[in-house]
Amino acid sequence: MWHLVPMLLALSLYETWGYSTQDQVGELSVRRIVNIEAQGVSPCITLPDGSAPNLALRYETVFLKDGRELVNMTDLHCEPDVTGPWNLYCSAPVSLSELYFADDLVLMVLARSEDNLVVAAAEEELSLKNVTVDLRQEGQEALRVGWNQEPGRTYFVQIWTVPSQAHGSAPPTNFGDSRHHFGNRTETPQVVEVSGNVRCKNGQCLYYFLGLIDCGEYAVEVLDVTENIFQTSRSRRHSVDQHWTGLTIERVVIETSSPDSQRPLKTLTTTARTDEGLLVEEGFRAVLINALDPSDFLESDEGDCLPFTIGCKINDVQTLTHPSGEDQVTALQLLLTQQDQAFSSLVPVEDLQVRVTSVGPGSVQVSWEKTGVSLQFLVQLLSDKGGPAISLTVTCGNKAPNCQAVFDELVNGDYTAMVSYEGAVETQLTVPFQVKNGGVDCQLPFEDLAGHCVMVDAVILGTWDEVRLFCHQLGGQLAKLDDLEFMYHVAKYIRDNGIDNHSYWIGGSDTASEGDFTWLDGERVKEGTPYWSYVNGTQRPAFDSSLNCIALGQPVFHYFVDSSCSDSNAAVCEKVV
Repeated sequence: MWHLVPMLLALSLYETWGYSTQDQVGELSVRRIVNIEAQGVSPCITLPDGSAPNLALRYETVFLKDGRELVNMTDLHCEPDVTGPWNLYCSAPVSLSELYFADDLVLMVLARSEDNLVVAAAEEELSLKNVTVDLRQEGQEALRVGWNQEPGRTYFVQIWTVPSQAHGSAPPTNFGDSRHHFGNRTETPQVVEVSGNVRCKNGQCLYYFLGLIDCGEYAVEVLDVTENIFQTSRSRRHSVDQHWTGLTIERVVIETSSPDSQRPLKTLTTTARTDEGLLVEEGFRAVLINALDPSDFLESDEGDCLPFTIGCKINDVQTLTHPSGEDQVTALQLLLTQQDQAFSSLVPVEDLQVRVTSVGPGSVQVSWEKTGVSLQFLVQLLSDKGGPAISLTVTCGNKAPNCQAVFDELVNGDYTAMVSYEGAVETQLTVPFQVKNGGVDCQLPFEDLAGHCVMVDAVILGTWDEVRLFCHQLGGQLAKLDDLEFMYHVAKYIRDNGIDNHSYWIGGSDTASEGDFTWLDGERVKEGTPYWSYVNGTQRPAFDSSLNCIALGQPVFHYFVDSSCSDSNAAVCEKVV
Protein backbone atom coordinates (compact mmCIF):
# COMPACT_ATOMS: atom_id res chain seq x y z
CA MET A 1 0.00 0.00 0.00
CA TRP A 2 1.46 3.37 -1.04
CA HIS A 3 1.46 6.26 1.42
CA LEU A 4 0.29 9.33 -0.58
CA VAL A 5 1.72 12.72 0.44
CA PRO A 6 2.01 16.10 -1.28
CA MET A 7 5.38 16.59 -2.93
CA LEU A 8 5.00 20.15 -4.26
CA LEU A 9 8.68 20.94 -4.54
CA ALA A 10 9.44 17.63 -6.15
CA LEU A 11 6.53 17.98 -8.59
CA SER A 12 7.66 21.43 -9.66
CA LEU A 13 11.14 20.12 -10.28
CA TYR A 14 9.83 17.15 -12.22
CA GLU A 15 7.73 19.43 -14.40
CA THR A 16 10.70 21.74 -14.93
CA TRP A 17 12.63 18.79 -16.30
CA GLY A 18 9.73 17.72 -18.51
CA TYR A 19 8.72 14.65 -16.49
CA SER A 20 5.13 13.45 -16.53
CA THR A 21 3.55 13.30 -13.08
CA GLN A 22 0.27 12.57 -11.47
CA ASP A 23 -1.31 14.95 -8.93
CA GLN A 24 0.16 13.08 -6.00
CA VAL A 25 2.99 10.60 -5.74
CA GLY A 26 3.68 7.83 -3.27
CA GLU A 27 6.45 8.15 -0.74
CA LEU A 28 9.67 6.13 -0.87
CA SER A 29 12.23 6.11 1.93
CA VAL A 30 15.98 6.24 1.48
CA ARG A 31 17.36 4.20 4.35
CA ARG A 32 20.97 3.87 3.41
CA ILE A 33 23.64 5.34 1.14
CA VAL A 34 26.27 2.78 0.23
CA ASN A 35 29.80 3.77 -0.71
CA ILE A 36 30.98 0.79 -2.73
CA GLU A 37 34.74 0.27 -2.50
CA ALA A 38 35.23 4.05 -2.28
CA GLN A 39 34.30 4.34 -5.99
CA GLY A 40 30.54 4.71 -6.22
CA VAL A 41 27.42 5.70 -4.28
CA SER A 42 24.21 3.67 -4.32
CA PRO A 43 20.95 4.62 -2.52
CA CYS A 44 19.05 1.81 -0.78
CA ILE A 45 15.28 2.30 -0.71
CA THR A 46 12.17 0.87 0.93
CA LEU A 47 8.66 1.98 1.71
CA PRO A 48 8.06 4.00 4.92
CA ASP A 49 6.61 0.92 6.62
CA GLY A 50 9.77 -1.06 5.82
CA SER A 51 8.21 -3.23 3.10
CA ALA A 52 9.85 -3.77 -0.27
CA PRO A 53 9.03 -1.34 -3.09
CA ASN A 54 7.20 -2.43 -6.24
CA LEU A 55 9.95 -3.86 -8.41
CA ALA A 56 7.72 -3.73 -11.49
CA LEU A 57 8.32 0.04 -11.55
CA ARG A 58 11.27 1.75 -13.17
CA TYR A 59 13.63 3.62 -10.82
CA GLU A 60 16.04 6.45 -11.40
CA THR A 61 18.35 8.41 -9.14
CA VAL A 62 18.91 12.17 -9.43
CA PHE A 63 21.60 14.10 -7.54
CA LEU A 64 21.16 17.89 -7.26
CA LYS A 65 23.56 20.55 -6.11
CA ASP A 66 22.45 24.17 -5.60
CA GLY A 67 19.23 23.32 -7.44
CA ARG A 68 21.07 22.05 -10.52
CA GLU A 69 21.07 18.48 -11.71
CA LEU A 70 24.49 16.83 -11.39
CA VAL A 71 23.76 13.23 -12.21
CA ASN A 72 20.64 11.53 -13.50
CA MET A 73 20.82 7.75 -13.63
CA THR A 74 17.80 6.34 -15.50
CA ASP A 75 16.55 2.82 -15.90
CA LEU A 76 18.33 1.68 -12.79
CA HIS A 77 18.19 -1.94 -11.78
CA CYS A 78 17.33 -2.56 -8.09
CA GLU A 79 18.69 -5.59 -6.28
CA PRO A 80 18.42 -6.68 -2.63
CA ASP A 81 21.09 -5.48 -0.25
CA VAL A 82 21.99 -8.68 1.61
CA THR A 83 24.98 -7.36 3.53
CA GLY A 84 22.96 -5.77 6.29
CA PRO A 85 20.08 -6.49 8.67
CA TRP A 86 17.48 -4.79 6.42
CA ASN A 87 15.67 -6.05 3.33
CA LEU A 88 16.54 -2.98 1.25
CA TYR A 89 16.75 -2.56 -2.50
CA CYS A 90 19.71 -0.67 -3.90
CA SER A 91 19.92 1.00 -7.28
CA ALA A 92 23.05 0.72 -9.39
CA PRO A 93 25.93 2.88 -8.13
CA VAL A 94 26.69 6.41 -9.26
CA SER A 95 30.38 7.17 -9.70
CA LEU A 96 31.82 9.38 -6.98
CA SER A 97 33.91 11.14 -9.59
CA GLU A 98 30.68 12.64 -10.96
CA LEU A 99 29.64 14.02 -7.56
CA TYR A 100 31.00 16.97 -5.61
CA PHE A 101 30.59 15.18 -2.34
CA ALA A 102 32.48 17.78 -0.34
CA ASP A 103 29.30 19.88 -0.28
CA ASP A 104 25.69 19.15 0.60
CA LEU A 105 23.61 17.46 -2.09
CA VAL A 106 19.97 16.67 -2.65
CA LEU A 107 19.09 13.10 -3.60
CA MET A 108 15.88 12.18 -5.39
CA VAL A 109 14.78 8.65 -6.14
CA LEU A 110 11.92 8.40 -8.67
CA ALA A 111 9.69 5.41 -9.41
CA ARG A 112 7.97 5.43 -12.82
CA SER A 113 5.03 3.48 -14.14
CA GLU A 114 4.88 1.95 -17.63
CA ASP A 115 3.35 5.17 -18.99
CA ASN A 116 6.30 7.19 -17.59
CA LEU A 117 4.39 8.74 -14.71
CA VAL A 118 6.27 9.42 -11.46
CA VAL A 119 4.20 7.42 -9.01
CA ALA A 120 6.58 7.38 -6.02
CA ALA A 121 9.54 9.46 -4.94
CA ALA A 122 11.93 10.22 -2.11
CA GLU A 123 13.83 13.44 -1.53
CA GLU A 124 16.69 13.70 0.98
CA GLU A 125 19.41 16.21 1.78
CA LEU A 126 22.80 14.54 2.04
CA SER A 127 26.34 15.36 2.98
CA LEU A 128 28.23 12.38 1.63
CA LYS A 129 31.03 10.93 3.74
CA ASN A 130 33.99 9.58 1.84
CA VAL A 131 35.11 6.92 4.32
CA THR A 132 37.83 4.56 3.12
CA VAL A 133 37.79 1.13 4.73
CA ASP A 134 40.82 -1.11 5.08
CA LEU A 135 40.56 -4.83 5.88
CA ARG A 136 43.55 -7.04 6.56
CA GLN A 137 44.28 -10.38 8.13
CA GLU A 138 46.49 -10.29 11.23
CA GLY A 139 46.50 -13.94 12.16
CA GLN A 140 44.84 -17.26 11.60
CA GLU A 141 41.93 -16.07 13.75
CA ALA A 142 41.99 -12.28 13.43
CA LEU A 143 40.88 -9.64 10.94
CA ARG A 144 41.58 -5.95 11.51
CA VAL A 145 39.25 -3.27 10.16
CA GLY A 146 40.35 0.36 9.95
CA TRP A 147 38.89 3.55 8.50
CA ASN A 148 39.33 7.30 8.62
CA GLN A 149 37.30 8.96 11.35
CA GLU A 150 35.18 12.06 11.10
CA PRO A 151 34.76 13.70 14.54
CA GLY A 152 31.36 13.40 16.13
CA ARG A 153 30.21 10.43 14.04
CA THR A 154 28.82 7.10 15.32
CA TYR A 155 29.81 3.89 13.56
CA PHE A 156 28.77 0.24 13.37
CA VAL A 157 30.81 -2.51 11.71
CA GLN A 158 29.47 -5.51 9.79
CA ILE A 159 31.63 -8.44 8.72
CA TRP A 160 30.34 -10.63 5.91
CA THR A 161 31.76 -13.48 3.92
CA VAL A 162 31.37 -15.58 0.80
CA PRO A 163 32.66 -18.97 1.92
CA SER A 164 34.93 -21.07 -0.22
CA GLN A 165 32.98 -24.03 -1.59
CA ALA A 166 36.15 -26.06 -1.78
CA HIS A 167 37.46 -25.47 1.72
CA GLY A 168 34.51 -24.87 4.01
CA SER A 169 31.61 -22.63 4.77
CA ALA A 170 30.97 -19.63 6.92
CA PRO A 171 29.04 -19.91 10.17
CA PRO A 172 25.25 -20.11 9.76
CA THR A 173 23.38 -16.82 9.86
CA ASN A 174 19.82 -15.53 9.80
CA PHE A 175 20.61 -12.60 7.47
CA GLY A 176 18.96 -13.16 4.12
CA ASP A 177 19.48 -15.87 1.55
CA SER A 178 19.64 -13.87 -1.69
CA ARG A 179 22.39 -14.99 -4.01
CA HIS A 180 24.92 -13.20 -6.18
CA HIS A 181 26.32 -14.80 -9.30
CA PHE A 182 30.03 -14.61 -10.07
CA GLY A 183 31.03 -16.49 -13.19
CA ASN A 184 29.69 -20.02 -13.07
CA ARG A 185 29.66 -20.12 -9.27
CA THR A 186 26.73 -19.21 -7.02
CA GLU A 187 27.77 -17.54 -3.76
CA THR A 188 25.69 -16.60 -0.74
CA PRO A 189 27.10 -13.61 1.20
CA GLN A 190 26.48 -14.06 4.91
CA VAL A 191 26.78 -11.58 7.76
CA VAL A 192 28.90 -13.15 10.51
CA GLU A 193 29.17 -10.22 12.93
CA VAL A 194 27.46 -6.90 13.63
CA SER A 195 29.11 -4.62 16.16
CA GLY A 196 27.63 -2.20 18.63
CA ASN A 197 28.79 1.41 18.75
CA VAL A 198 32.46 1.59 17.82
CA ARG A 199 34.68 3.69 20.07
CA CYS A 200 37.27 5.55 18.00
CA LYS A 201 40.35 6.49 20.02
CA ASN A 202 42.76 9.32 19.32
CA GLY A 203 41.34 9.91 15.86
CA GLN A 204 41.77 6.26 14.91
CA CYS A 205 38.90 3.87 14.18
CA LEU A 206 39.82 0.20 14.39
CA TYR A 207 37.83 -2.96 15.00
CA TYR A 208 39.02 -6.55 15.45
CA PHE A 209 37.03 -9.53 14.23
CA LEU A 210 38.19 -12.50 16.30
CA GLY A 211 37.42 -16.19 16.22
CA LEU A 212 37.52 -19.06 13.78
CA ILE A 213 38.02 -17.77 10.24
CA ASP A 214 37.12 -20.21 7.46
CA CYS A 215 38.77 -20.11 4.09
CA GLY A 216 36.92 -17.85 1.71
CA GLU A 217 36.42 -14.18 0.92
CA TYR A 218 35.63 -11.62 3.60
CA ALA A 219 34.56 -8.00 3.34
CA VAL A 220 33.59 -5.35 5.82
CA GLU A 221 31.00 -2.60 5.88
CA VAL A 222 31.36 0.48 8.11
CA LEU A 223 28.01 2.13 8.84
CA ASP A 224 27.80 5.79 9.78
CA VAL A 225 24.62 5.70 11.90
CA THR A 226 24.80 9.26 13.21
CA GLU A 227 21.75 10.36 11.22
CA ASN A 228 18.48 8.81 10.05
CA ILE A 229 19.94 7.87 6.68
CA PHE A 230 22.82 5.51 7.23
CA GLN A 231 25.87 5.97 5.08
CA THR A 232 28.06 2.94 4.71
CA SER A 233 31.38 2.11 3.14
CA ARG A 234 32.37 -1.35 1.98
CA SER A 235 35.84 -2.75 1.61
CA ARG A 236 37.05 -4.83 -1.27
CA ARG A 237 36.84 -8.56 -0.77
CA HIS A 238 39.80 -10.08 1.01
CA SER A 239 40.73 -13.72 0.56
CA VAL A 240 41.78 -15.13 3.92
CA ASP A 241 44.11 -18.06 4.23
CA GLN A 242 45.10 -20.44 6.99
CA HIS A 243 48.79 -20.56 6.16
CA TRP A 244 49.71 -18.94 9.46
CA THR A 245 52.02 -20.68 11.91
CA GLY A 246 50.86 -20.70 15.50
CA LEU A 247 53.01 -19.36 18.33
CA THR A 248 53.07 -20.83 21.81
CA ILE A 249 52.42 -18.09 24.38
CA GLU A 250 54.06 -19.35 27.56
CA ARG A 251 53.16 -16.76 30.13
CA VAL A 252 51.18 -13.59 30.80
CA VAL A 253 51.92 -11.28 33.73
CA ILE A 254 49.64 -8.36 34.64
CA GLU A 255 51.38 -6.04 37.10
CA THR A 256 49.56 -3.35 39.07
CA SER A 257 51.43 -0.29 40.31
CA SER A 258 50.23 2.48 42.65
CA PRO A 259 47.23 0.36 43.77
CA ASP A 260 46.16 2.97 46.34
CA SER A 261 45.42 5.58 43.67
CA GLN A 262 41.94 6.09 42.24
CA ARG A 263 43.01 4.54 38.93
CA PRO A 264 45.84 2.00 39.47
CA LEU A 265 48.25 1.57 36.57
CA LYS A 266 48.49 -1.87 34.98
CA THR A 267 51.05 -3.35 32.60
CA LEU A 268 50.77 -6.67 30.76
CA THR A 269 53.89 -8.56 29.69
CA THR A 270 53.74 -11.74 27.62
CA THR A 271 56.44 -14.17 26.55
CA ALA A 272 56.38 -16.89 23.90
CA ARG A 273 58.35 -20.04 23.20
CA THR A 274 60.74 -20.09 20.25
CA ASP A 275 59.47 -22.69 17.84
CA GLU A 276 61.85 -24.60 15.62
CA GLY A 277 62.79 -22.63 12.51
CA LEU A 278 61.80 -19.22 13.91
CA LEU A 279 65.02 -17.23 14.11
CA VAL A 280 63.90 -13.59 14.04
CA GLU A 281 61.82 -11.97 16.77
CA GLU A 282 61.62 -8.48 15.32
CA GLY A 283 58.45 -7.17 13.77
CA PHE A 284 56.13 -8.69 16.36
CA ARG A 285 53.12 -6.82 17.72
CA ALA A 286 51.08 -7.64 20.81
CA VAL A 287 47.47 -6.43 20.87
CA LEU A 288 45.22 -6.63 23.94
CA ILE A 289 41.55 -6.51 22.91
CA ASN A 290 38.45 -5.92 25.02
CA ALA A 291 36.35 -9.08 24.51
CA LEU A 292 33.15 -7.05 25.08
CA ASP A 293 34.09 -4.36 22.56
CA PRO A 294 36.67 -5.26 19.87
CA SER A 295 37.09 -1.58 19.00
CA ASP A 296 38.62 -1.04 22.46
CA PHE A 297 42.20 -2.30 22.41
CA LEU A 298 45.82 -1.55 23.29
CA GLU A 299 49.00 -2.29 21.36
CA SER A 300 52.62 -2.75 22.34
CA ASP A 301 54.84 0.19 21.45
CA GLU A 302 57.21 -0.10 18.52
CA GLY A 303 60.40 -1.86 19.63
CA ASP A 304 58.73 -2.95 22.87
CA CYS A 305 57.83 -6.45 21.70
CA LEU A 306 60.55 -9.12 21.76
CA PRO A 307 58.48 -12.16 22.75
CA PHE A 308 61.32 -14.70 23.05
CA THR A 309 63.62 -12.65 25.30
CA ILE A 310 62.33 -9.68 27.31
CA GLY A 311 58.70 -10.23 26.28
CA CYS A 312 56.06 -7.92 24.81
CA LYS A 313 54.78 -5.12 27.03
CA ILE A 314 51.37 -3.40 26.87
CA ASN A 315 50.82 -0.42 29.15
CA ASP A 316 47.68 1.12 30.68
CA VAL A 317 45.60 -2.06 30.75
CA GLN A 318 43.25 -0.29 33.19
CA THR A 319 41.95 1.92 30.35
CA LEU A 320 40.05 -1.00 28.78
CA THR A 321 36.52 -0.50 30.11
CA HIS A 322 33.04 -1.96 29.91
CA PRO A 323 31.03 -0.50 26.97
CA SER A 324 28.27 0.64 29.33
CA GLY A 325 30.43 2.59 31.76
CA GLU A 326 33.77 3.12 33.44
CA ASP A 327 34.09 -0.33 35.02
CA GLN A 328 37.19 -2.23 34.03
CA VAL A 329 36.72 -5.49 32.14
CA THR A 330 38.11 -8.89 33.07
CA ALA A 331 37.62 -10.74 29.76
CA LEU A 332 40.38 -9.88 27.28
CA GLN A 333 41.88 -11.37 24.12
CA LEU A 334 45.64 -11.29 23.52
CA LEU A 335 46.84 -11.32 19.92
CA LEU A 336 50.54 -11.85 19.14
CA THR A 337 51.32 -11.47 15.45
CA GLN A 338 54.17 -11.16 12.97
CA GLN A 339 52.77 -10.54 9.50
CA ASP A 340 55.96 -10.79 7.44
CA GLN A 341 56.53 -14.36 8.57
CA ALA A 342 52.81 -15.17 9.09
CA PHE A 343 53.16 -16.13 12.77
CA SER A 344 50.30 -15.49 15.18
CA SER A 345 48.52 -16.62 18.31
CA LEU A 346 45.22 -15.58 19.91
CA VAL A 347 44.49 -16.54 23.53
CA PRO A 348 41.88 -15.43 26.10
CA VAL A 349 43.26 -13.64 29.16
CA GLU A 350 41.45 -12.84 32.41
CA ASP A 351 42.39 -9.69 34.30
CA LEU A 352 40.93 -10.81 37.62
CA GLN A 353 41.16 -7.42 39.37
CA VAL A 354 43.26 -8.55 42.35
CA ARG A 355 42.75 -6.48 45.51
CA VAL A 356 44.59 -6.49 48.85
CA THR A 357 42.78 -5.16 51.92
CA SER A 358 43.75 -5.02 55.59
CA VAL A 359 41.46 -7.13 57.78
CA GLY A 360 43.26 -6.74 61.11
CA PRO A 361 46.63 -6.08 62.73
CA GLY A 362 49.19 -7.90 60.60
CA SER A 363 46.41 -9.55 58.51
CA VAL A 364 45.49 -8.98 54.85
CA GLN A 365 42.93 -10.45 52.49
CA VAL A 366 43.87 -11.05 48.86
CA SER A 367 40.71 -11.27 46.71
CA TRP A 368 39.98 -11.45 42.98
CA GLU A 369 37.11 -11.79 40.52
CA LYS A 370 35.50 -15.17 39.88
CA THR A 371 36.03 -16.90 36.55
CA GLY A 372 33.54 -18.83 34.46
CA VAL A 373 35.01 -22.17 35.51
CA SER A 374 36.46 -23.50 38.73
CA LEU A 375 40.18 -23.04 38.79
CA GLN A 376 42.96 -23.66 41.26
CA PHE A 377 44.94 -20.56 42.16
CA LEU A 378 48.33 -20.24 43.81
CA VAL A 379 48.45 -17.12 46.00
CA GLN A 380 51.87 -15.97 47.19
CA LEU A 381 53.11 -13.06 49.28
CA LEU A 382 56.65 -11.94 48.51
CA SER A 383 58.44 -9.62 50.94
CA ASP A 384 60.68 -6.93 49.49
CA LYS A 385 63.16 -7.87 52.23
CA GLY A 386 63.63 -11.28 50.60
CA GLY A 387 63.11 -14.65 52.16
CA PRO A 388 60.73 -17.47 51.18
CA ALA A 389 57.27 -16.71 49.81
CA ILE A 390 54.18 -17.28 51.94
CA SER A 391 51.85 -19.47 49.84
CA LEU A 392 48.23 -20.68 49.85
CA THR A 393 46.31 -22.75 47.27
CA VAL A 394 42.70 -21.70 46.62
CA THR A 395 40.03 -23.28 44.40
CA CYS A 396 37.22 -21.01 43.26
CA GLY A 397 34.94 -20.33 40.33
CA ASN A 398 31.27 -19.69 39.54
CA LYS A 399 30.01 -22.38 41.93
CA ALA A 400 32.77 -22.10 44.50
CA PRO A 401 33.07 -19.74 47.49
CA ASN A 402 34.48 -16.26 47.06
CA CYS A 403 37.93 -16.07 45.53
CA GLN A 404 40.09 -14.93 48.42
CA ALA A 405 42.98 -15.86 50.68
CA VAL A 406 43.76 -14.44 54.15
CA PHE A 407 47.30 -14.13 55.52
CA ASP A 408 47.97 -13.48 59.22
CA GLU A 409 50.91 -12.54 61.44
CA LEU A 410 52.61 -10.37 58.83
CA VAL A 411 55.39 -8.07 59.94
CA ASN A 412 55.56 -4.46 58.80
CA GLY A 413 57.05 -3.86 55.40
CA ASP A 414 56.47 -3.84 51.63
CA TYR A 415 55.06 -6.91 49.89
CA THR A 416 53.85 -8.13 46.52
CA ALA A 417 50.74 -10.32 46.25
CA MET A 418 50.88 -12.70 43.28
CA VAL A 419 47.86 -14.71 42.09
CA SER A 420 48.73 -17.40 39.50
CA TYR A 421 46.58 -19.85 37.58
CA GLU A 422 46.74 -22.14 34.55
CA GLY A 423 44.04 -21.08 32.07
CA ALA A 424 44.41 -20.97 28.32
CA VAL A 425 47.86 -19.65 29.18
CA GLU A 426 49.79 -19.44 32.46
CA THR A 427 48.75 -16.13 34.00
CA GLN A 428 50.11 -14.18 36.96
CA LEU A 429 48.57 -11.06 38.46
CA THR A 430 50.66 -8.99 40.90
CA VAL A 431 49.74 -6.15 43.26
CA PRO A 432 52.13 -4.38 45.67
CA PHE A 433 50.94 -3.50 49.17
CA GLN A 434 52.28 -2.40 52.53
CA VAL A 435 51.70 -3.68 56.05
CA LYS A 436 51.82 -0.92 58.67
CA ASN A 437 49.83 -2.40 61.55
CA GLY A 438 51.56 -5.76 61.83
CA GLY A 439 54.55 -7.03 63.75
CA VAL A 440 58.15 -6.30 62.94
CA ASP A 441 60.83 -8.67 61.76
CA CYS A 442 63.15 -8.43 64.75
CA GLN A 443 66.30 -10.45 65.39
CA LEU A 444 68.15 -10.67 68.67
CA PRO A 445 69.11 -8.63 70.58
CA PHE A 446 66.06 -6.67 69.33
CA GLU A 447 62.48 -7.70 69.99
CA ASP A 448 59.08 -6.58 68.76
CA LEU A 449 57.53 -3.88 70.92
CA ALA A 450 54.39 -2.14 69.60
CA GLY A 451 55.51 -2.74 66.02
CA HIS A 452 59.07 -1.54 66.59
CA CYS A 453 62.30 -3.50 66.92
CA VAL A 454 63.61 -2.38 70.30
CA MET A 455 66.38 -3.32 72.72
CA VAL A 456 66.03 -1.93 76.25
CA ASP A 457 69.45 -2.42 77.86
CA ALA A 458 69.87 -1.79 81.59
CA VAL A 459 73.44 -3.17 81.81
CA ILE A 460 75.51 -0.81 79.67
CA LEU A 461 75.50 2.71 81.13
CA GLY A 462 77.12 5.74 79.54
CA THR A 463 76.81 9.27 78.32
CA TRP A 464 74.35 10.16 75.57
CA ASP A 465 77.08 9.99 72.91
CA GLU A 466 78.47 6.69 74.28
CA VAL A 467 75.07 5.03 74.34
CA ARG A 468 74.30 6.40 70.88
CA LEU A 469 77.46 4.71 69.56
CA PHE A 470 76.52 1.50 71.39
CA CYS A 471 73.13 1.41 69.61
CA HIS A 472 74.80 2.14 66.29
CA GLN A 473 77.18 -0.80 66.69
CA LEU A 474 74.18 -3.10 67.13
CA GLY A 475 72.61 -1.87 63.88
CA GLY A 476 70.23 0.55 65.54
CA GLN A 477 69.98 4.03 66.99
CA LEU A 478 68.60 5.73 70.09
CA ALA A 479 64.83 5.28 69.97
CA LYS A 480 62.43 7.86 68.58
CA LEU A 481 59.39 7.85 70.88
CA ASP A 482 57.11 10.17 68.93
CA ASP A 483 54.05 7.95 69.28
CA LEU A 484 52.08 7.71 72.52
CA GLU A 485 51.37 3.98 72.13
CA PHE A 486 55.07 3.26 71.51
CA MET A 487 56.10 5.35 74.55
CA TYR A 488 53.52 3.60 76.73
CA HIS A 489 54.79 0.13 75.77
CA VAL A 490 58.44 1.10 76.38
CA ALA A 491 57.63 2.44 79.87
CA LYS A 492 55.48 -0.63 80.60
CA TYR A 493 58.29 -2.94 79.43
CA ILE A 494 60.72 -1.23 81.80
CA ARG A 495 58.36 -1.64 84.75
CA ASP A 496 57.21 -5.19 83.87
CA ASN A 497 60.78 -6.44 83.60
CA GLY A 498 61.93 -4.89 86.92
CA ILE A 499 64.53 -2.60 85.33
CA ASP A 500 62.87 0.65 86.36
CA ASN A 501 65.74 1.70 88.66
CA HIS A 502 67.52 3.46 85.75
CA SER A 503 66.92 6.42 83.53
CA TYR A 504 67.20 5.66 79.78
CA TRP A 505 68.61 7.73 76.97
CA ILE A 506 66.41 8.18 73.88
CA GLY A 507 67.25 9.90 70.58
CA GLY A 508 66.22 13.53 71.18
CA SER A 509 68.40 16.59 71.90
CA ASP A 510 68.66 20.35 71.41
CA THR A 511 72.41 20.41 70.81
CA ALA A 512 71.90 21.78 67.29
CA SER A 513 69.71 24.70 68.43
CA GLU A 514 69.19 25.58 72.09
CA GLY A 515 65.60 25.03 73.16
CA ASP A 516 64.65 23.35 69.88
CA PHE A 517 64.55 19.60 70.60
CA THR A 518 64.70 17.30 67.57
CA TRP A 519 65.03 13.57 66.97
CA LEU A 520 68.03 12.09 65.20
CA ASP A 521 66.17 12.21 61.87
CA GLY A 522 65.63 15.98 62.26
CA GLU A 523 61.92 15.84 63.16
CA ARG A 524 60.81 18.09 66.04
CA VAL A 525 60.10 16.47 69.40
CA LYS A 526 56.53 17.03 70.55
CA GLU A 527 56.10 19.13 73.67
CA GLY A 528 53.51 18.99 76.41
CA THR A 529 51.15 16.23 77.48
CA PRO A 530 51.60 13.31 77.77
CA TYR A 531 55.29 13.03 76.89
CA TRP A 532 57.14 15.38 79.26
CA SER A 533 57.41 15.44 82.99
CA TYR A 534 56.11 18.45 84.92
CA VAL A 535 58.19 21.62 85.28
CA ASN A 536 56.48 24.28 87.42
CA GLY A 537 53.13 22.59 86.84
CA THR A 538 53.52 22.28 83.07
CA GLN A 539 54.59 19.25 81.04
CA ARG A 540 57.53 20.68 79.10
CA PRO A 541 61.34 20.76 78.96
CA ALA A 542 63.22 22.68 81.61
CA PHE A 543 64.89 24.82 78.90
CA ASP A 544 68.18 24.88 80.82
CA SER A 545 71.13 25.47 78.49
CA SER A 546 73.10 22.80 80.36
CA LEU A 547 70.43 20.16 79.86
CA ASN A 548 70.50 19.19 76.18
CA CYS A 549 69.69 15.46 75.87
CA ILE A 550 66.38 13.67 76.49
CA ALA A 551 66.07 10.73 78.85
CA LEU A 552 63.21 8.69 80.24
CA GLY A 553 63.63 9.91 83.80
CA GLN A 554 63.52 7.27 86.54
CA PRO A 555 62.37 9.71 89.27
CA VAL A 556 59.40 10.89 87.12
CA PHE A 557 58.10 7.44 86.11
CA HIS A 558 60.03 7.49 82.82
CA TYR A 559 58.45 10.57 81.28
CA PHE A 560 60.70 12.78 79.12
CA VAL A 561 63.23 14.95 80.92
CA ASP A 562 66.01 17.09 79.50
CA SER A 563 69.26 16.01 81.15
CA SER A 564 72.94 16.73 80.94
CA CYS A 565 74.34 14.75 78.00
CA SER A 566 77.27 13.70 80.23
CA ASP A 567 75.01 11.86 82.69
CA SER A 568 75.33 8.08 82.87
CA ASN A 569 72.12 6.36 81.80
CA ALA A 570 70.98 3.10 80.23
CA ALA A 571 69.76 2.84 76.60
CA VAL A 572 66.59 2.32 74.58
CA CYS A 573 67.86 1.31 71.11
CA GLU A 574 65.63 0.95 68.04
CA LYS A 575 66.64 -1.06 64.98
CA VAL A 576 67.08 0.98 61.81
CA VAL A 577 64.66 -0.43 59.19
